[in-house]
Amino acid sequence: MNKFRSNIPLYITLAIITAFFLLEYFSVKSFYKNGSQNYEVKDSIPQEYLSLIKEADTSKLKFLLSYFSSNRFPISLLDYEEKYTIIIHKLAENISAPLYRDVIVLRGGAKPVVSGTYGVVNENMFEFKYNLDDSVRYDLPIRLNLSGDSIRVLSQTDSLYAWYLRLGHIYLSFHRANRTYFYIAPNINFPFLYKVPAFIYLMRKQSCLYLILLSVNSKTEMFDSKLALRLFGF
Repeated sequence: MNKFRSNIPLYITLAIITAFFLLEYFSVKSFYKNGSQNYEVKDSIPQEYLSLIKEADTSKLKFLLSYFSSNRFPISLLDYEEKYTIIIHKLAENISAPLYRDVIVLRGGAKPVVSGTYGVVNENMFEFKYNLDDSVRYDLPIRLNLSGDSIRVLSQTDSLYAWYLRLGHIYLSFHRANRTYFYIAPNINFPFLYKVPAFIYLMRKQSCLYLILLSVNSKTEMFDSKLALRLFGF
């Protein structure tokens, strides 16, 4: 009996902690759904994005959230095999030119100034945030600034640009907007600012330009170099 009683404070503490995190999750989710007229979170993934994934692999996907705003295409977040994070975002449509005409790739350099209000897509081992300013026109070309460790070009064709790297600060801007559209950075709350291994793809398919990012969910996970081949066929 005394042993049971001695554990009561522990049970209460665990219950309080669990309740806190549940309340925090739903309050944050509610804020993003209702707290901004140009930023809404939904528990669904656009069919257009799912069509990019090979059908045989969809049973291993966990659909998380999609982020919608009033003047751009959704950003969707998924898990694969509970090991990998997938982010898909359509950047533009009605394009037919080869990627070298619409994409400017830069390496490293000074970090652009990030100003204004940004929506949060991912806050696990890295941050993915995008600009919520509705007054900006997002017209091609885009400018992608890559920084990090072990950057390698995997493909550079008229319809596919692909890189492997350990994520540093990644910035994407629409050239004519002259401001940062989204940025990726190591999570400052993660120990030692761990640089997450990732694949980044810019893909033109059926006259649309997509960004796809693949990364691991945990520092202990091994990164599968054939993951994109299984999921997307490249």
